[in-house]
Amino acid sequence: MRSNPRTNGYPFRHNLAPEMMPTDQLRPLGHETRRHPESQIERLVASIDTHGFVGVIIADKKRRVVAGRALLEAAKRLDLAEVPVVR
Repeated sequence: MRSNPRTNGYPFRHNLAPEMMPTDQLRPLGHETRRHPESQIERLVASIDTHGFVGVIIADKKRRVVAGRALLEAAKRLDLAEVPVVR
């Protein structure tokens, strides 16, 4: 068994605790691969309004959304000031 796991050259990060980040500081990555229908965004709005955030948004160091663009859109429609983000 190896003592050091193989990586892609980036440091392995153990701290994955989400932090609250203002919604207006997050921006799209720029090449979104998924299209979310309006009905899905509306369901997310209803879910967040009822249960709060269950998952997190994943962003890079430049605060570009890598995963969770639909969650961010739903949060903005609810006028949430902050969302949970892992960077």
